[in-house]
Amino acid sequence: MTSKHQEITHYVRFSPALSQKITRCKDLVFPQLARVSEIFYERVREHEEAHAVFQNEAQIDRLRVSLVQWLKDLFRGPHDDAHFVRTAQVGKVHVKIGLPARYMVTGMSVLRTELTQILLRENQIDAAQALSLLLDVELGVMVDAYWSHFKERIQAMIKWGGNEKQEERDELIDALDGLGIVVLGLDKDNRIAYANLEAERITGYKVEELIGLPCESLLPDGEINRIGPQEQQHSFRHLTTTLLTRSGRSREVRPHLVPVKEGLRGLQKVIGLLDMTKEIEWQKRTHQAERLAAVGRLAAGLAHEIRNPLNGAHLHLMVLERILKRHLFSEKEAALESLETVVREIQRLSALVSEFLEFARPRPLSLRPIAVCELCRYAAHLLQPDAQRHGVQIKLDLPPATYVIMADRDKLCQVLINLVRNSIEAIAAEGSGGPKGEERGHVILRARRRPRHIMIEVEDNGPGIPDPNAPIFDAFYSTKPNGTGLGLPIAHRIVQDHGGSLSFESISSPHPPHQRRTIFRIELPLPQELQDLSENPVNSHQSTEDAAREESHG
Repeated sequence: MTSKHQEITHYVRFSPALSQKITRCKDLVFPQLARVSEIFYERVREHEEAHAVFQNEAQIDRLRVSLVQWLKDLFRGPHDDAHFVRTAQVGKVHVKIGLPARYMVTGMSVLRTELTQILLRENQIDAAQALSLLLDVELGVMVDAYWSHFKERIQAMIKWGGNEKQEERDELIDALDGLGIVVLGLDKDNRIAYANLEAERITGYKVEELIGLPCESLLPDGEINRIGPQEQQHSFRHLTTTLLTRSGRSREVRPHLVPVKEGLRGLQKVIGLLDMTKEIEWQKRTHQAERLAAVGRLAAGLAHEIRNPLNGAHLHLMVLERILKRHLFSEKEAALESLETVVREIQRLSALVSEFLEFARPRPLSLRPIAVCELCRYAAHLLQPDAQRHGVQIKLDLPPATYVIMADRDKLCQVLINLVRNSIEAIAAEGSGGPKGEERGHVILRARRRPRHIMIEVEDNGPGIPDPNAPIFDAFYSTKPNGTGLGLPIAHRIVQDHGGSLSFESISSPHPPHQRRTIFRIELPLPQELQDLSENPVNSHQSTEDAAREESHG
């Protein structure tokens, strides 16, 4: 072992004998590690700053696998130098993705609690005590990675701090920090030589980490030339570009570039980036809502004008059917068959009119506490026979915690059923995977916690939606031969009425067999007491559990 690792293990009195007590328990612990990793990342999802360092759920799934491997390594041993080198690498990964050090320390507390409980339930008291000491060593090794990173940041501050007088520099920094836009100063090589606090907030990098980075680390290759001085006349209102954050996410920004005379910092140009992500999203939602409202008014008028003559026609057809059945003539069977066809078509048209009315005049929401996972299980159970008939498997991917939101149960269930049924029909229509009765594909109904929202996803491996800009939430747009084009717009409106959002993405795998994944994503706001974690987490948790019990009994 290196002297540093020896020092830490000696300090906490972690010995080879204690190491053996831990490794003897691996068979007891290994089956529980997947659940532990799920609990760990469920806790991460509760906190905005911790959750923000992750790009998406796929990355979290990969990290869960890595966490399980590290925990297995913890119980498999041996706890030698090679083991602690791997632990140090975990700390470096935390630094790389920008996870604040406090979440690493508190995250270790979550793991300590869960693992200790597993050992105590098996009466492995000595092993639990030994594990506590080992986790102290692990934490010390990881913290050292942060310390090395902080030293590099201090050196960067000294290198790039400039020779200005402190009071002059503070006045300049205060002014630029108060602008509310990202300000980056670039040198002759388009490397960042200055960044304000807004740049730190938006990108996820610390200011000292931004210093010295090439501009292409944040903006697409060659983008700095496109927003050069020749584009100044367009100002902030006409040009948008993409700003890449530390976690790999993208923000829509409007840039403005100004050349400057080279000064003490070596700046040659300053670029301002106004974050437009929320505004652009709001504009899209507003435009979508306006289109839905316009179509809704049209649908309401049409439904009113069509329903009355349809009802009258249906009644007269019933009278005609009774008359035909009382009389005998040579073409009676053919006449009755034609009559039945007309009746069916009128009933189908009447059902379509009813959908129009539901879309145009939605009923007010009846809000009450709804346990999200129970709702997902109910929708999956309801559609299971339909899925089996088409050779489609419905899978549930739900969190261990109970999350309760205020929602209209019937309407939200309608949305889930609509989305899952669409996925089943898409897979069945493609006919992939084998003959009818055999598994042709799968639908995953997934729920995840986010800091301020609950996310529900319906994912399938069907043919996908080739055009990412297809207006699938517009009324009367449908990819089905006999579709009305109202199912998704109604679902979209219901989710919006709950204060949430409904979106989709269709992803094609770059590797053989080049399968597609289509994901419909619902985001619904969590109750305020679950968002404000710092007030009284015990009472908030209790109220959630009580609401869940009430919902399950109701």
